[in-house]
Amino acid sequence: MFGLPDVVTLVLVDQRLPRANAAKNMLLGASTVLAAAIYIIGGPVDWFAVVPLAVGLFAGSLGGPIIAGHAPAHLLRLAVAALGLVLAWNSGCTPLI
Repeated sequence: MFGLPDVVTLVLVDQRLPRANAAKNMLLGASTVLAAAIYIIGGPVDWFAVVPLAVGLFAGSLGGPIIAGHAPAHLLRLAVAALGLVLAWNSGCTPLI
């Protein structure tokens, strides 16, 4: 998941970037576990799609903190904002800029 909560957390929060990123990851992790449980219980799951998604999840969870810890904060903020706009544009939303 990547969108408005990421932009708000990483761009507007007045904390050090690694701490804000860690808080965001914990909140998104908890919401993802809840969403996965609801999908597993309530609907059909394409289990063949689960494997590549899980690989991406674990690769991102291992590599993300390393990148966030070494990259300059202003570049990460810029990248998050730019990716959020690209995702909004691709999903058919009109960015408010």
